[in-house]
Amino acid sequence: MKIINPAVLVIDIQNDCCAHQGAFRKAGRNIKDVQDIVPKIKLFLEHCRSIDVPIIFIQAIYDNKFLSKNIQEMYAKQGFKDLCQEKSWGSEFYGIKPDKEDTIFIKHRYDAFTNEKLSVWLRANRIKTLIFTGCQTDVCVDSTARSGFMKGYYIVAIEDCLASTNLSRHKKTLEFMVKYYNAELRLSTNLLRKCNDR
Repeated sequence: MKIINPAVLVIDIQNDCCAHQGAFRKAGRNIKDVQDIVPKIKLFLEHCRSIDVPIIFIQAIYDNKFLSKNIQEMYAKQGFKDLCQEKSWGSEFYGIKPDKEDTIFIKHRYDAFTNEKLSVWLRANRIKTLIFTGCQTDVCVDSTARSGFMKGYYIVAIEDCLASTNLSRHKKTLEFMVKYYNAELRLSTNLLRKCNDR
């Protein structure tokens, strides 16, 4: 698949999802794989900026005032307390800082497209291909990729820049994305060469 008019999405690379002191680890999740992808994403983004591929950071903000009751109950059952609270350390980006030319969209659900401003921005910039990096592959990445595919975007998943707290679910989700979202799996090093010819 030739990559046409791409944009890179960086999903939920935030302290609560990635840091040792964050909510995910406090809830007993294994964050090693998530931490391991951050340097790879950082390098990947540096190259994407050098060839003018736009970058979008998706930032989760999950204060109760933004969440329905059923979602609040689900987070409580999962053992999460004060996950990605607005203007908190936990909601800040982990290991990667957006540059001034990057775009940030906030989400209050798994799916970043629940923020309608994302669709508006993608249309305005004539984006055709969504390149996915970040975490969790099996939850927020998958939810956003599903919506993107249904909205007509081509989906590319960067295997070495995606991770989950559960390796088995991560791998199964990538397989699912290939089968049902027509997604293409690539390594960041291979994609960098392809992007040069976009």
